[in-house]
Amino acid sequence: METRSLKIKRETLNDKVEQKLRQLLMNGTWEPGERLPTEAELAEMFGVSRLTVRMALQKLSANGLVTIRAGDGTFAKKFSLHSYLDAVSDLYVTDEMLEDVCEFRKLLEIECARLACRYAGEEDFQAMQKACDNYLEVIREGGVPEGEVLRRRVQIDLDFHYSLCRAAHNSMYTLAFNAAQGAVAKHLEMIIPSRIRANPEQDYVPDGRTFHQYILDTIKQGDAQACCNAYLMHIDHHVSGEEYGRQMQNLKNLQRP
Repeated sequence: METRSLKIKRETLNDKVEQKLRQLLMNGTWEPGERLPTEAELAEMFGVSRLTVRMALQKLSANGLVTIRAGDGTFAKKFSLHSYLDAVSDLYVTDEMLEDVCEFRKLLEIECARLACRYAGEEDFQAMQKACDNYLEVIREGGVPEGEVLRRRVQIDLDFHYSLCRAAHNSMYTLAFNAAQGAVAKHLEMIIPSRIRANPEQDYVPDGRTFHQYILDTIKQGDAQACCNAYLMHIDHHVSGEEYGRQMQNLKNLQRP
């Protein structure tokens, strides 16, 4: 047996610092565009030298997670796989892939919604409310969205679902949603126009709230069953526009928190 193959790779300090910073960035400790602590502050935080921190930051910069501006500092970037997924975006418009994305969303996002009902805090509520308000603004334009309008609406929709995943406070779920955003966007691009054609009021529940607002309110009240039931219907592309409207009539009429 080749004993050389059993040797354990030694990690350097800058590798360890880079891994910890990567974890903090992916967990959303620093929002995109937000300045990270200085090299000196990070060095003190991790108990290492400034050179070690500098080397770790350079690795993160090479991987597209931060931007280093000479004389200005280091800033978090919004890491996205969209540029990579666009190269194979045709895969996402096949019936087979649509089914896979739908099943993925049921597994991931509904579990995140359940956990959010338990763990979400005030900062999470604020982030989701901001996404709800932005979504309400864009849907008030009315009509079946197409082209750039549809892409803008999809992005705002994604912002809500991303903030909900973060509210579950599970870093692996957040990473999984980030990795799948390209596929989820294609899923939304397909189901939003078709549902609106069948039911122009598909974005609203019977009491006038948007569907996103209803989901947020169930999370605030900790009603996991109502939240997950509504969420399942919301993301399942098998539910037609007409059926979507009928099922909304059966939603529990929650009081606003």
